[in-house]
Amino acid sequence: MDCHRRQYKVKQIQLTVDGKITESIAGHVDATKPFTRGLTYEVLAPVWITSPEEGATVNALGFNLSGMASTFEANVAWKVFQNGKLVKQGSTLAAEAAPAWKPWSVAISGLTPGKYMFIAMEYSPKDGSLVAQDTKNATLL
Repeated sequence: MDCHRRQYKVKQIQLTVDGKITESIAGHVDATKPFTRGLTYEVLAPVWITSPEEGATVNALGFNLSGMASTFEANVAWKVFQNGKLVKQGSTLAAEAAPAWKPWSVAISGLTPGKYMFIAMEYSPKDGSLVAQDTKNATLL
């Protein structure tokens, strides 16, 4: 078998210090047993903004607000604020609904140069309450 075609998946890792198993990480996390990867929907926030990055400078003529989500029916709500004032809002869909962790994106245009805050959110389908949100601040030129 061609070894370049094989794919290896890490099942677990064991943390060591100078080649020896350590008892804890900073005295808070038991490190005597191997760590295994958790399920995405159990260990990651339901919605993330990945672009623009915090503090980025982007083109005011237009750009994509994008991220990753694992939300009910793939729904991602978004808002854009300038100086605390809501200037745009809407919703979009991730490529697939929870429990999958998939990308989402929305084209943003028509904003004037300045500093903005972008928020992506998931609302509860049960009662409409806010489940999770991520915020990023960026400057548009």
